[in-house]
Amino acid sequence: GTNFDSAILDANSGTDFKYVGVASVTLTNILNGVDGKVIKIYGTDAAGIDVVIADVTGKINVATSVTLGDSNDFLELMRIDGVWQEISKSVTP
Repeated sequence: GTNFDSAILDANSGTDFKYVGVASVTLTNILNGVDGKVIKIYGTDAAGIDVVIADVTGKINVATSVTLGDSNDFLELMRIDGVWQEISKSVTP
């Protein structure tokens, strides 16, 4: 997988993205990629650190805001007409 530690992902750098930041983050953008590309974003096992993915107008569309609290939690997105759309997720309560 591809490690990331900021609020912006570059879809050209991989398909599985694992969060390694030292503080919780809310995604603000996913750069690049092409329509039809699928990416998976995973959380981290670091205590108290979450990755939040919510709607970003014209960039990211999810059913409801998703909080990835550990490395087994993921959100899968596909780029459709230039917008990253949620296609599946697995989040433990």
